[in-house]
Amino acid sequence: MLETFDDKHEDFIKYCVYKLGIQECPVYIEYTNVVDWGSDSAHGYMSYDEETNSYDIEILNHMSSEATMKAIAHELTHVNQKYYGSKMEDDLPYNERPYEIAAYNMQELLYDNYMRELRYADNSNNTMVN
Repeated sequence: MLETFDDKHEDFIKYCVYKLGIQECPVYIEYTNVVDWGSDSAHGYMSYDEETNSYDIEILNHMSSEATMKAIAHELTHVNQKYYGSKMEDDLPYNERPYEIAAYNMQELLYDNYMRELRYADNSNNTMVN
């Protein structure tokens, strides 16, 4: 189940959810101006609610479309990590945490592959057959 409070990136979100194998996870995505995540450089935040067994994602809403999509992919990667039981300990500096390194790598991969597939689909739709 997926619920978003802004549908401008809905196709990308669905793409990421499918590619990450988290279709069964209840995920709620909200775009916000308010940042209380403990880091001035964070673009998003994922939390898990044990009572409802759901994942809440907050994404800053004043970024470019590319930055927003990458932040969404990053936080959805954390949903995947939590759901599949990856170790997510905070005993290392942020940029040395294995789960953060993996999320940054995955956000780039998901974004690049999605954009590539969009370009391929656009080219296929514009091809004329004689």
